[in-house]
Amino acid sequence: MTIITDAVQGVYSLLFGVNPIVGLFNEDEEELISSRSPVTINESLTSKYLMHPREDGTSIIDHRVIVPMTISMDYVFTQRSYQDDWNRVVSAFYNAEKLLVRTKTLLHDNMYIRSLPTKNSNRVFNGVMVTINLIQTLIVKPNEEGFTTNDVANPTDSDTIDRGTQTPDYVIAYDNVTNALNGIL
Repeated sequence: MTIITDAVQGVYSLLFGVNPIVGLFNEDEEELISSRSPVTINESLTSKYLMHPREDGTSIIDHRVIVPMTISMDYVFTQRSYQDDWNRVVSAFYNAEKLLVRTKTLLHDNMYIRSLPTKNSNRVFNGVMVTINLIQTLIVKPNEEGFTTNDVANPTDSDTIDRGTQTPDYVIAYDNVTNALNGIL
């Protein structure tokens, strides 16, 4: 069944230039660029390792951070489709619309357009090559529970409620200095 489905989609893509599986969609899953499918899609899932020097000259890695997914989609806009499709893409860029990117591997949500470089070339007759660079926003819920006395080295540090700006007790310091001076004078 998969081979037949792939064959039908391949013929559809060849005849109409549109692949219904891959593309760029708004939150309502309406296709942003309806006239063309992307020529290429590059997905980049990366992580960053934090490296620190040691006294003996070697380095140690002590933490790993998952970097937000980036996707680059290359399109060729023809003169017929350029105006409408380009206006929708630019509007999504300026309005910071949350987008969905459907690729052959995954559906990526929380994507935002990061940049829109265009390339005018004689290789593309009567059209413009556009690269849509997207970045994923990772939504993390902060931990608001606080710390228990077992979570911290100093148990008095576990309660941080009403611990904003603290003022020193000047009266005690002044009394100590006064007492010290009284003994000398």
